[in-house]
Amino acid sequence: MAPSSPRRGGNIETRFLAALALLMLVGCGSEAREGAPDTAAGAPLSASADVGEAPPAARDRSVTILFTTGRRGQLEESGCRRDPLGGLARMATWLATDPLAGEPDKRLLLDGGDTFLPSPPRPPTDDHRAAAALVADVYDELGYDVVALAPRDLDLGVEALREINASHRYAISTANLFQTGTDRPPFHQGMLFSVDDVRVGVLGVLDAAYGDAEELPEGAQWRYRPPLRVTRDQVARLRDKGADVVVVLGQLRDEELERVARIPGVDFVLQGSGPEDAQPLRQVRDKAWVIYPAGRGENVAVLQLTLPASAKPPYAFVDGNEAERIAEELARLDDRIARLEAKRRPGNSELIAKTRAQRSLLALDAEKVAAPPAGLPTLRYHLAPIRLDIAEEPEIARRVDAEIERARAARLPPTDGEPPTLEQP
Repeated sequence: MAPSSPRRGGNIETRFLAALALLMLVGCGSEAREGAPDTAAGAPLSASADVGEAPPAARDRSVTILFTTGRRGQLEESGCRRDPLGGLARMATWLATDPLAGEPDKRLLLDGGDTFLPSPPRPPTDDHRAAAALVADVYDELGYDVVALAPRDLDLGVEALREINASHRYAISTANLFQTGTDRPPFHQGMLFSVDDVRVGVLGVLDAAYGDAEELPEGAQWRYRPPLRVTRDQVARLRDKGADVVVVLGQLRDEELERVARIPGVDFVLQGSGPEDAQPLRQVRDKAWVIYPAGRGENVAVLQLTLPASAKPPYAFVDGNEAERIAEELARLDDRIARLEAKRRPGNSELIAKTRAQRSLLALDAEKVAAPPAGLPTLRYHLAPIRLDIAEEPEIARRVDAEIERARAARLPPTDGEPPTLEQP
């Protein structure tokens, strides 16, 4: 069964009326619906809507944040021969059935960008644009709340991206990107969501095409402002509007990401791109947590946040399941050692010794882990792979197959109804 959420409508007309009603409510100073953006989508935002003071917490509250990144227009599983993962139709089933996905009204579904087009960079073809349109539509059905942009996504063009932003329930967020003609942000900046009475601020930022120049060449549609300055300003605005938690979706180089993670008021930086060996979870100088699940829609980073009733803002999250994750990794290494010993291939002895040394170091780490003190806000992190044994949601699978077949047929040479013949040498 396809996933559903009470926060999201069906057809475009219904979604438009819902957004209009929400805009009227916010304009009148009323409280936004739980799970919906406190600031209505549809225009460039700077967390400027007045949504009132947050109610006092009288109970423990919880939020599940789900994060993907780097899909690159991938409709099916990745092409990795060793361990193919992913696929839009399997992602739909995972969201609807896996307990880690959380309850629809207590979760945020975020994407870090590099979403619509494949790499390496080149002008998008008609097939690329058709696949991007399908990704955009399915993301809406899956219930995404925010999609950040990467430089490659901008190759779709301003009008195409604005159309995606206007015709779907999720918001495209890039806080430090401005149009050259109007000097206005073409997409959302900082946004507030209310989830289980927790106000979560979300914004996306990116480097200027990962280059050093703030200004793009003459005639470019975009202009970048330094991400550090814009992020600091947007985080302050979100905090002023009552954000309990602030999440930055960062398409940033390592040095810029470190600086953003140290901005006061930032709780989490969800890293949109990075090396394959990047740490999936780390804390920057006892400040923000940085999460990177790797890309191509293969994995979902799951952040389970718990805010006890006794905890007071500003919150300092502690790692709530480090011992559990280490135990899982120890079990994985034990399994790897057993498989290597069973194969008895040349060179396996060296691999076994290396894996055992890795396990010994990890076991020492496990001895140092202490349970988090009671009464503190906790973060429980899981990496959920979208494996091939997850059933595909039938309707999304049908549309994916139809698009792949259409693209394949479009690449075939015309035959005028006759089968192609091979030229003789």
